[in-house]
Amino acid sequence: MAARRKPSKDEDVPKKQNGFPQLKSHEKHSKHSHATKENPKCFKYYERQEALLEAYKLDEECILNGGPLEDKEEATKADQWVSTVVLLINIALLFAKAFSTWLTHGSSLSIISTLLDSVVDITSGVAVWYATHLIIHTDLWHYPRGRENLENMALLFLSAVMGLANLQVVWDSIKALIFGKPPPDITPVSLFILFSTIIIKIFLYLWCSKRNSKSAQVLATDQRNDVVTNSVVIIGAALSEYVAPVADPITAAFVSGYIAWNWMELVKEQMHQLLGGNCSPEELSRVAKVCISEKHVRCLDALLVYHAGNKVRVEVHVVTDPEMTLRQIHDELIEPLTTKLESLEFVDKAFVHPDHALDGKDK
Repeated sequence: MAARRKPSKDEDVPKKQNGFPQLKSHEKHSKHSHATKENPKCFKYYERQEALLEAYKLDEECILNGGPLEDKEEATKADQWVSTVVLLINIALLFAKAFSTWLTHGSSLSIISTLLDSVVDITSGVAVWYATHLIIHTDLWHYPRGRENLENMALLFLSAVMGLANLQVVWDSIKALIFGKPPPDITPVSLFILFSTIIIKIFLYLWCSKRNSKSAQVLATDQRNDVVTNSVVIIGAALSEYVAPVADPITAAFVSGYIAWNWMELVKEQMHQLLGGNCSPEELSRVAKVCISEKHVRCLDALLVYHAGNKVRVEVHVVTDPEMTLRQIHDELIEPLTTKLESLEFVDKAFVHPDHALDGKDK
């Protein structure tokens, strides 16, 4: 058997990071390109792995920083500022859409559906703003762990209200299709208001989507829905004016049904988090990596990561050296590992339980 040739000093040897050889950027793209041609699922796998490695790096930065890179209180104040601006713009758009409805003499169900959407937008803006206001001004004597779940409760309430309000418009549209309805009177001013709304909502969506908080993401979802619905309403209004009057109730039913479906999906998500649902596989992997990277941890006996609102709680049972003293276990294992876990941006609270043997009894 031929002896294995050692690489010379001039040859490039892939460096190792996290135990794996790191490819050069052009080698990565070549590998991904080949994977795409052979198997698209393989390409998605590599993309997920790269995203996970980036998340590992972010976790290391959070641990070194002693917490999320953005201060929690400052982030909440920024969210309150975003929700305030969105609320004021939605109030202005509400008056504009009310004027548009008045111009059409209330004859267009699709325009009425956008007016209703603006009313619910203002309700959602007020609720999110008030929730963030209460979170900032929490009395820690009465709420030792804060009131972060107020955000989830506000979103759950909003989702239910939005869904039911839009289902009512769907019902009115169905009645208009069955019993008939006069053609709507669409004016150029009404169309201009809808076009302006789309442009404003696109800018608001881009602004809100840059933030990672739950309230900002919900506001971004709301702006995206408004862009879609107002675009469809313009098409429906044009069709009802120049092609067939029946296009107006059909458009209204589609728009309101789409909005109701989106917000009911949000209800499911909020219920999952409030009831202690499991975290994502990526978050579980990130927590496990932090645990097994601790020098005194031999293995994990049990690891539970579940939602307690927007963030997750961690319960980990670790096996350590049976010769360690109580002081060593506390000072060199429990306290450092707890601090590291709670430094992760998606972790609310961590509980570390040490054991000297792997017995599988901890669940």
